[in-house]
Amino acid sequence: MDSNEIDWVFQTDDEEVLETYRTRDNYLMERTPEGDDSRCAVYFSSNDLYFPNNRARFHERVTLRNTFEWFGTRVPGCGRHIFIRDVFKQWYLGGINSRLNSPEKVLKWLENETKGCRVTMVGSSSGGYAAVLFGSLLHAERVFSFNGYFDLAPETEMEDAARINPLLVRYGNDPERAPFYRLAPFLHAETPVYYFHSLFSSIDRRQRELLGGCRGVHVIPFHSRRHGIPFLKCCLSRLFRSTDEELLELCGSIQRPLRFSLRYAGVRKTVSGFFRQAWQYYRKRH
Repeated sequence: MDSNEIDWVFQTDDEEVLETYRTRDNYLMERTPEGDDSRCAVYFSSNDLYFPNNRARFHERVTLRNTFEWFGTRVPGCGRHIFIRDVFKQWYLGGINSRLNSPEKVLKWLENETKGCRVTMVGSSSGGYAAVLFGSLLHAERVFSFNGYFDLAPETEMEDAARINPLLVRYGNDPERAPFYRLAPFLHAETPVYYFHSLFSSIDRRQRELLGGCRGVHVIPFHSRRHGIPFLKCCLSRLFRSTDEELLELCGSIQRPLRFSLRYAGVRKTVSGFFRQAWQYYRKRH
């Protein structure tokens, strides 16, 4: 064992987590009958899939409820929807199950599942990292990244990294996985990445600095310190309907979360969305 590693970490070593990784697909496929089957949306869960990192919360959220973040969301117009999670919460470096156990294998599987489709990738935080990685490699039509990661180096350098991100520490010199720690080499203008960025989140400020001026990434800044989606989720449906021209217009000024929500969802949905999200957050944490 490497001196930087710890011999047991819940997220990667608990027996119930390992059993889920071994025996479940950890993806779901859904169809929208009125949607276009030539359009496919792929949604990546983040490390907030379950929290705190203990057996009780994992059992409730994953084993019993079979939770996938984004399951309540659909990109309008898409006939096919794929929801994916990483039960290890390690930026998908361990893949998603015992068969698809590396980023390369997940990539090949996604390539097969989305063949011939116009693809939209969606994710926040670590899910945003996955959306950008696989979206860029598969030449997706669009990627929506809500405060997603572009560089994993800060997560390996942080205090107590081996306890929080054991696979990131372990795979840092792995020739199969290490190339995916930085996304900049994979970014290209043919796949536009709409990056919703919180200006006052320390995590996201650092990621923005590391990103630099990469081709194809369109930064939409928010006056927010929230890591993840920097506005109410009730706005997502309309946001996903936006044209590229409308999305590019958002890059030109700093967005205020409340004004943005009122613009995209209206007063009634903004108010109800606020209380719904507050209740969901409370339930997730208690």
